[in-house]
Amino acid sequence: MLQFSLVTIVFTFLCSVSVSAQWTIMRTDADILVKKGARQIYNLQFDSAAANFSKVRQLYPEHPAGYFLDAMVEWWRITTTSSRSKQLDDAFLQKIEKTIEVCDRLIEKNRIDVPAIFFKGGAVGYRGRFYATREQYLKAADDGRIGFDLLMECQKLAPQNHDVMLGAGLYNYFAAVLPEQYPILKAAMLFLPSGDKQLGILQLATASKRAQYASTEAKVGQVQLGYNAEYEATWRDALRKCIDKKNGSYDLLTARESLYYVGVGLMNRNQLDSALRYFYKCDEGGRHLDEDVSGFTVKVNIKIGNIYDMQGKRDLAIMQYKKVLSWDDRQSSHEEANRYIEKPYGK
Repeated sequence: MLQFSLVTIVFTFLCSVSVSAQWTIMRTDADILVKKGARQIYNLQFDSAAANFSKVRQLYPEHPAGYFLDAMVEWWRITTTSSRSKQLDDAFLQKIEKTIEVCDRLIEKNRIDVPAIFFKGGAVGYRGRFYATREQYLKAADDGRIGFDLLMECQKLAPQNHDVMLGAGLYNYFAAVLPEQYPILKAAMLFLPSGDKQLGILQLATASKRAQYASTEAKVGQVQLGYNAEYEATWRDALRKCIDKKNGSYDLLTARESLYYVGVGLMNRNQLDSALRYFYKCDEGGRHLDEDVSGFTVKVNIKIGNIYDMQGKRDLAIMQYKKVLSWDDRQSSHEEANRYIEKPYGK
């Protein structure tokens, strides 16, 4: 139910907070590993990401970040496939429990330990989100309530933190929208604060502009909400900043993401030729960024094939799908490509 951002939760503890607790901040060595692992998750390179997060746990065995990230690898394994394998479910839930256990030990020592509270909120929130996908709505609602309370506690301790605002924005939006989409949730939501769709959208917009670490995640959140005009404008702005070589987060990775999501927006509006140009530029960027074919490259090439199918250019579409089949299978990419070879996209 309560949806937290991976990058938000990973980095929020780095922000300055006025609390009396003494906390050992992870040094640059772990910071590099976390950023690298996050990028690998986005590229569906889960084994590589898990290896980097394991190193974080070895460097900082008492810090919850490495344990939370380890759980997130399992979460993304589940959400990027159609698999309902209980083996994946059990691994995810066990790692979430380990994260909560590490956080609880810290909270027992200091009840205002902000990183511990926030990582625990993230772990509980993702567990609730998992239960919702498995239609265990009472468990999802209970975790949503606990996760929301932890998020509100973090906001009280760090009221100026725009990274925390991302979590609030996602909660407000989905708490308003989901009960309308799934009426069965209305009774469960009685135990949770009501959402506000417009406030959620505004909070996401603010986080996308002002958050120190979560601005890109907020933009992804806007994409997932289907807020087409807003997210496409935001990604176009990010792309312009990449072209202008702005400092900060506007690097080649951001440029590739921007090209992809602008292409998605154009594709959704049936501006297919323009979408193709963005997707091909995104594909070109991947060849410069990745030593091996990444999950991102696989996704964009499937999208290119989808557009050719929409244009009735079946031979070009099949060429794209066969290209995907020539690469390593990444999270059922071969199954998806074969499906479109058998039946054109949209048919």
